[in-house]
Amino acid sequence: MAPLHPDPTLALYAACLATSAVVGLTYNRRCNVEAGFLQDRTVTVDHGPRAEPPRRAVFVLVDGLSLEGARSLPGVARMARHGHCAETALRQPTMSMPTYTEFSTGLEPSRTGVRSNAWDGPAAPEDTWHMARARGLSTALQSDGPWWADLFPGAFDVHVRSRDAWEQTAALGRVIVIHELAPDDAGHADGAASPEYAAAVQHTGERLDRLLAALDLERDLLLFTSDHGHRPLGGHGGNEDDIAVVLTCAVGRGVVARPGRSTLDATAVAPLWALLTGDRFPRHLRVGPGDGLDAIWAWADPRVLGDGVMAARRAAVVRGRAGASALLRDLGAEDWDALEAQGHRAQARQWSVGLAALLLAACAWAWRRHRSPTVVLLAVAVLGLPAAALWLWKGTFSLSMISTRLSFVVFTSAVTLAAAAVAGWIVRHRVAAVLALAAVLGTAVAVLHVVIHGWQVGYPWPAPALAVLPYYLTVVTCTVCLPGAALRRRMWTPSGGGCLSVHPRPQRARPRR
Repeated sequence: MAPLHPDPTLALYAACLATSAVVGLTYNRRCNVEAGFLQDRTVTVDHGPRAEPPRRAVFVLVDGLSLEGARSLPGVARMARHGHCAETALRQPTMSMPTYTEFSTGLEPSRTGVRSNAWDGPAAPEDTWHMARARGLSTALQSDGPWWADLFPGAFDVHVRSRDAWEQTAALGRVIVIHELAPDDAGHADGAASPEYAAAVQHTGERLDRLLAALDLERDLLLFTSDHGHRPLGGHGGNEDDIAVVLTCAVGRGVVARPGRSTLDATAVAPLWALLTGDRFPRHLRVGPGDGLDAIWAWADPRVLGDGVMAARRAAVVRGRAGASALLRDLGAEDWDALEAQGHRAQARQWSVGLAALLLAACAWAWRRHRSPTVVLLAVAVLGLPAAALWLWKGTFSLSMISTRLSFVVFTSAVTLAAAAVAGWIVRHRVAAVLALAAVLGTAVAVLHVVIHGWQVGYPWPAPALAVLPYYLTVVTCTVCLPGAALRRRMWTPSGGGCLSVHPRPQRARPRR
């Protein structure tokens, strides 16, 4: 009797399950890099003379407010008539803490290092809130959560943790940040096309109207914006237009009335705020060719801020661009967008080579073991069909398809199990091999993501489909492992082989002549 050995296929499934789970469950924190990237290559923009700050400067960020939702608010229409509004293009990832940092520092998330909401320390770049406090201005924050205080510890004298009236918080300091969460909560729970989301937007409009009525716009400044929109079924994080384009409006002291539509880059919000509040530009400001800073001059009223201040700021930006151009030439790029595009092209080449190698290895195994590519085709289908279903359901394959973790996990797992069942119906006697190969391929692609982008995800931030891949692969691979392991009828096998083992084909005896 042959000796019994542990079934290696069960060990294989356990290894795939553990590896995929580690890659996916740690991804949220691995996205963040405490020191950021290329911040030492940022040119400091000297500022020259400063304007007198407003009596109160109120920065209102409504979490999850879409562009169309903002335009529907009567208070925003009033701000557009008496101030300035612009469609604001966000950079990836379009998530809350990355965008808070982008609006506060003038640096894109790919370089700030704040790339997810799992951030739990101070942001590395210099921010406008610490700068205001350093000038001796009193600061106040209204936010339900700890996110602003975590990003900018010590920047606020007062932190109002309830959803009090905005006008009450606006009276607590010279520089005030108000963070409203109601639309984001409704967007995640019910989607941007739901009545609940519309009600949250209307409630936000009522709060904005009361704040506008409480401010003296001859002496006070109000800037109103959002960190991202929401998909119709909920979710954000990708580069879809309804996610990555929001509305920014400013009204009050120092803002020139300029009705009509204009555009603004998200990295220009911090320098715009600094210009209107009379502060200097943040030290790590994104400056260089194509930086979008020229748009901020149209917002400022030189009669209030002073011609000398405006001229000095323009000259400072010109000098900063000259210095940044020299640095970018050393890096082999014309501007920051071109540098990021070069990184994306390099990543795409690495992915092409890596995926091709994995598929060739899978085909070689399938041909040697089964003399047929069917097993490989079905394994790839089991891994890919949930992605197609998610795209059909949410209209995208990016971080924006995850409205809530539970709905994402349940839907993806259900489609994966259905795909596995169809594969079993097509090739009943080879379904164990299909599931085992799917588990191995899914795990290998997850590991490949770490190899290409780094354990701590490096620069630049991955393209939208690649940014969501570790979450997706974790759910699909772990789901495949469960029915695959259940198909093993015994945990011990005489040969020690499993469904992935390659056994020599028996040789037929030649007939005697």
